[in-house]
This record gives sequence, structure tokens and C-alpha cells, in this order.
Amino acid sequence: MSAPEIVHLEYESFSAIPPRPDGFTRFICLSDSHGSTYPVPGCSEDILLHSGDLTNIGTLEEFEDVIKWLSELPHKFKIIIAGNHDLSLDLGWYSSDDWVEFFADKEQVPVESVRDLVLGQKARDAGIIYLQNERVSITDYARKQWLVYGTPYSVEFGPWAFGYSTVSAPDFVAQYPFSDILLSHGPPKNIFDKTINGETVGCQALAERLKILRPRLSVFGHIHEDHGAAIHSWISGADLPHYHGFGMQDDAREVLENLPQQVTLEGPPHGTERTVFVNAANQRMGLAARYPNITDEEYGGPRFRPVVVDLKH
Repeated sequence: MSAPEIVHLEYESFSAIPPRPDGFTRFICLSDSHGSTYPVPGCSEDILLHSGDLTNIGTLEEFEDVIKWLSELPHKFKIIIAGNHDLSLDLGWYSSDDWVEFFADKEQVPVESVRDLVLGQKARDAGIIYLQNERVSITDYARKQWLVYGTPYSVEFGPWAFGYSTVSAPDFVAQYPFSDILLSHGPPKNIFDKTINGETVGCQALAERLKILRPRLSVFGHIHEDHGAAIHSWISGADLPHYHGFGMQDDAREVLENLPQQVTLEGPPHGTERTVFVNAANQRMGLAARYPNITDEEYGGPRFRPVVVDLKH
């Protein structure tokens, strides 16, 4: 019997990824592409999820490039959200004092043109679905329906867009509805949220909300250096454990030195409800990016691969 959740976290090449098992849907998880383009695995039957920071500062040219890239990928559905770097999609922030104070040397772009790129007919025809605090239902190749909720917000992180304060966080995340897949830019507290300075900067309120929502899949990014995935079994009344990526372990150098080229996670065949947590950031950063130095790929290379998640119907 196949495990109901299979996660392909590390692989030598796309051809090394095992085929999707019968009765499963495959999700290709990306995040933090920051205006760059790179090869992505998958086919038309797979569903692509992008957890934001599509661009560096939200210029029209950056959005034109990323939408062209996404449009040319074969996946029938490409569900995307913004992140704190996608400045021009946060209309309130874009006209705020933060823009004036921190980005006054940058030329603002016509926000209508940016929104048309992500929401217009050409994007829809290419299968691109942009979510901003919205839930959508999609039907996959096997006629299985999936509810996906997407939010570009994260706990305030410097003078950037789409932020909420720790004070307002409980009320903000209380709006997140039940869904099969939660797509957020920021991580929950202590789940792939550790920075190169050793701080855990995820949202505690989101971690608490996830105990109630228990989606099949929670995908985020934002903290590049803590790229990783885990399959979590929910136990009533228990606190969430801390999950961190290969480069953020206490013995990270030893872990990285001995990391195999193929890393696959599988959930148990039976048992409690489970959530697959994925920090899908693809821009290399931190110890995992430089020790030992095995690649020059800036995006989507070893230890920062697009994460492939197979979920049983």
C-alpha cells in the first residue's frame, strides 16, 4: 500500500523523480523566484503552486518576465500568490509612507498593468490563478476537487509589502478558511522559519490556526535558508514540533556532507490526519547554499529544488 503522502525533496535530475502513483495528484511547489526563471519539473496533469516573491521589487518588467515563464510551463493549473517583495500588488502599501521613505529612488509602475498581467485573460488562458486572500476550487486530471486558499501576507519583515503585526496576527489569520491546501508567503512559527542569524521568525498565530485547519498541504517560502519539507501527524492537544531544513540543523555541516542526492519522505499508510509542510524557497541562501559547494545554480539547484508532493485522493 502506498503512503498517502510522498514528498520528493532532493533529486539529481527531473528524470530521477519517480512517476506519480495511480490515485494521486502531484503538486510542484515553488517560491521566492525573485524575477528569475529556471527549469521546473512536471506535466500538464500536475498542479503548480508558487508561494510568492515572484519578483524583486514588483516592476512591470519583472512581472512580464515571470508571467511569460509561468505561461510556458506545461502545468494546466499554476496557482500563485504574491510576497513581500511584490510591492506593486499591495495597493495600500504602494501608496504608503514606506514606499516614499525606502523606495523613493525607484519609479512606480502602473498598478493596473501589473494586475492585468496576473489576473487578465492571457494569464487565465495560460492556467495562471492569482490568489490574494481568496479560496478557489480546482478539478484535477482525475476529477478530484481541491480547495486552495492563498494569502500573500506574512509577519512584518522590514519595510516591505503585505505585512501584518504580531498584535493583529490572530485576527488576521482567523480569516483563513478550511481548505485542502494553504498557500501563504510567510511560514508558521518554528516550521522552516529559521534565519541565518538563528532567529525563528514565523507567525505563532498561523501555527495555532493550522492546528484547527489541518490542511493536507501547507506551502510557504520567505525564509530561503530554511528550505525543506516535513510530514506532520496531528495529535490532539500536542504542540507542533520544530521543523527545520538541512542547513539549519544543529549538526548542519555533517548533515550536508552526508546528504544523499535523492531524498524522499513518505507518510505512514494509516493513522491520524497529516499535513505536509513545505518551505519551497528556490533561491539559495545560508549554509546549505555554500557548504560543501556543489553547484553554481542560484535558483532551483541542489538543496533548493522545486519540491514535488504527491497526495492520495
